[in-house]
Amino acid sequence: MGIIFFLSSWQNLHIHGLPENTDKVVHILIYIPLAFMLYISLNKSGCEKSLFVVAFIFAGIYGITDEFHQYFVPGRDASTGDVAADFFGAFLGSTGAKHFIKAKINFISRDPGNPDDRPLADNEHRIAENDY
Repeated sequence: MGIIFFLSSWQNLHIHGLPENTDKVVHILIYIPLAFMLYISLNKSGCEKSLFVVAFIFAGIYGITDEFHQYFVPGRDASTGDVAADFFGAFLGSTGAKHFIKAKINFISRDPGNPDDRPLADNEHRIAENDY
């Protein structure tokens, strides 16, 4: 978050020669890791409820405050398009972290010595004891 604040404090950060709206891609790419790390941190801290929503909303709200801050920086402006890109990046980061945690848990909980824990092919399915 400090890096985002630092970058948004720079005056006249426009890079000439880039296509219009390239800054939206930069916003998305910056907010993906922010939301990802927020999700992972909340998960590690023991928070179990609404991890996705909390990480997504918190990163998005930080995007709003960042745009508010940029409004007061000479040569910079605030835009709703940037906020939308921040929220989209936060959504992607939270989604990625959710799937990362799920994959990590599934990998760790597998017992490689147990044939029932081997990965199944697309056309296979497991029969549970109560399926008889």
